[in-house]
Amino acid sequence: MQTRLISSITLATTMSSSALDGGGTIAARLSEDRKVNVLVIDAGARADIDIDVQVPLHAHRLQPDSPNDWNYTTVAQRGLNDRKLPYSHGKAVGGTSILNWMYWVRGPRGDYDKFAAVKGDRHWSWTALQHLSKKNERFVSPRDHHNTAGEIYPDIRGKHGAVQISVPGATFPTNDPTVAASKELGGEFQLIEGYNCGNPLGLGWFQGAYGGGKRRDSANSYIDPALSRWNLDVLIQTQVTKLVRTDTKENVPVIRGVKIAQCRSASGYTLTSNREVILSAGAIKTPRLLLPSGISASAQLAAHDIRTIVDLPDVGQHLADHPVIPLPYRTVSAADDIFTNLARNATLFDATLAEWKMRRQGVATNSDTNHIAFLRPSQNDPMFSTQPGPASGPTAPHTKFFVIPGTCQFLGPVPPEGM
Repeated sequence: MQTRLISSITLATTMSSSALDGGGTIAARLSEDRKVNVLVIDAGARADIDIDVQVPLHAHRLQPDSPNDWNYTTVAQRGLNDRKLPYSHGKAVGGTSILNWMYWVRGPRGDYDKFAAVKGDRHWSWTALQHLSKKNERFVSPRDHHNTAGEIYPDIRGKHGAVQISVPGATFPTNDPTVAASKELGGEFQLIEGYNCGNPLGLGWFQGAYGGGKRRDSANSYIDPALSRWNLDVLIQTQVTKLVRTDTKENVPVIRGVKIAQCRSASGYTLTSNREVILSAGAIKTPRLLLPSGISASAQLAAHDIRTIVDLPDVGQHLADHPVIPLPYRTVSAADDIFTNLARNATLFDATLAEWKMRRQGVATNSDTNHIAFLRPSQNDPMFSTQPGPASGPTAPHTKFFVIPGTCQFLGPVPPEGM
């Protein structure tokens, strides 16, 4: 019996030891144990047939309004003049890793150490978790095979993990001016050898989840290598609609069932696991499933006639995200405006894509930027006299700054002229 990508619900009526909603990484790790049968249930399909998913430079073409995106829209945002914004969330095997911009950022040491302090558990600290960060990744040579000395600190690289990471394999016209400005300004803009070493402040070369000229996501890094295992099945184009309590032990609900459906009008099914159900559906879909399952604040559930299974008031609360603020600029040479030229010149676009298809070379092997700066205001900034700093410590940044060579639209196509 071989692993199947199942599109028909009738094939998935057998019991599983573990049932997962999403979670390619967890599924691959669990199925290493041949005594455990794993069923992954994913609302989306395989996305790698879409060439825009494969080509790193095409990341901005994947959102919003993509078939691999849930295409959510926010409520009116009070701080943005009540604008409603597209809010992307991956709908495919691999989740949002198939449409993000492949930024590979561990975060500052202070974040992890704060987790450890809040939890009272040193195993959440930066030092304790570094072996797991390395276990997750495998640094590969950039596509042009240039010498990466000075671009990424060797000791922080993982060498045997599932996800290929690399630095840019093609030169952008922004490279030299950005590095020159960093050297001229110094200080907070100093050039650093990698921002994944715990202290990210400064300007570093981009590190991305790409290798061999292609995007590396949860699907091709974890699910695909595990597809030959007989104990792993992936049920696609199927939504989990509710978690099902199957028992109670010592007054604690036991949830080992899920309700699933393939469309609104289809008959639903209930699957039951004899071991556990793991919910791994992201920041939006996870609470979206917990709420109708009776896991949230009791008062909120009662208002919608939902019986409380677990009273957890924080479910569906406290979402925080960071805004992206474009600062357009004009290049001295029109040829340096890469993204704008690709959007407006079909011949150039086709030639760039052909180079990628034939040799996995050229700017299409890059993401949107070749450099990232992590910055923070001085501790003496007057704003800190009225509100506490949001960062976890003095070496944790407040702002991520990146340089894109051209007009890269976030909310729609590039206009035919202008900026």
